[in-house]
Amino acid sequence: MLPGEMDAVADGMTAGHRAARAAIKAHRPDLPVGFSVAIVDDLVAGDDPGVRDRKRSEVYARWLELARDDDFIGVQNYEQLTYDGVGVVPPPAGVPRNQMGSAVEPLSLAGAGPLRPHDDRPPGAGHRTRDGHPR
Repeated sequence: MLPGEMDAVADGMTAGHRAARAAIKAHRPDLPVGFSVAIVDDLVAGDDPGVRDRKRSEVYARWLELARDDDFIGVQNYEQLTYDGVGVVPPPAGVPRNQMGSAVEPLSLAGAGPLRPHDDRPPGAGHRTRDGHPR
């Protein structure tokens, strides 16, 4: 996918999800409907969260807003990244890294799960980890 195509693809995915949700609920209103989104545990080094916040807005906001009308949202988490006011801060030397080059941090799922700026449900309500466990 080319960068210029990303909005059109996301528009199609959004329309497809809304249509699927409506079709499922029309036939099985009792069946929970939702989707999973990959969320990085984004941290801030220093006092400027601008890069991190812009990334969250550009990458997650659309999907979290779409999930607002769903019964659940699954959280897939594969990494934790730290941002300063300029960009991504590399992991310290000697820290074990994953295949993407970011530091291995098992607790990153805990940090990624609460990212719900458009969701006023209480923490844990309707949220699932990738393997389906309630969050």
